[in-house]
Order: sequence, then structure tokens, then C-alpha cells
Amino acid sequence: MPKASGDDDDDEWSGDVVRSFESGVSAARWSARARPVERSAVTPSQYYARSALADASAAASASFLVSLPVSVIDRAIVQNAAGTKPLGQGLVQGFKSIATQPIRTLTHQSFLMVFGVCACANSPQSDG
Repeated sequence: MPKASGDDDDDEWSGDVVRSFESGVSAARWSARARPVERSAVTPSQYYARSALADASAAASASFLVSLPVSVIDRAIVQNAAGTKPLGQGLVQGFKSIATQPIRTLTHQSFLMVFGVCACANSPQSDG
């Protein structure tokens, strides 16, 4: 390509611009490639803190969702084994109590025990 008058030999910037326009690359696309986007620097301690928080919240939410039906089923099995209620009636009453008395269900000892065990098993520190 012949050089335009006024082009300097050391001026690679304008030569790149001319070549990119001749090759069909739009100015916006070329400028995005020419200037790298600056990213915010995240220190390793911030990365690990965010990662640990995300892992802990995932473990807690998974444990919470699993603990509700497991505690109801466990309570119904114990009541059936003790002979106080048939299994089906205990299951229906347990799932009904989740909908009608959520605070009482969530503070019941059987739910808290199952949630604690599941949360510890799913915690990020128990990868071993």
C-alpha cells in the first residue's frame, strides 16, 4: 500500500487504522481491540472470601431445602415405630405443618438437628 503524504515512518498507529479500515473492520470494533478493558484488581484474599461465602450460602440453602422433607419423613417414621401414628398419617400431618405452622416447623428440634447435620456435611471445609 502506498503511504499517504504526511505519514511518519514511526507512526504505526495510523497505519494500523488504515489497514483495519481497508480490511472491513469497523472503527468501534477496532478501538475495542486496540484498547484493552481495564479490570478491577481483586486480591487473592478477596477472591477466597467471596468464594467461601458463595460456598457457604450454597451449602446452607441446599441443606435447608433437604432438611424440610427429611425431618418430616424422619418424624413420621419414629412416630410409626413408637405406635403413636400410622406412617401415612404422620407424613400428611408433617407436610401440612410446614404450610400451616412454618415457624414452629423450622424451630422444631428434629428439623434443626437434620439441618445442622446436612449443613456440616455440605460445608466447604468437608471436602475430604
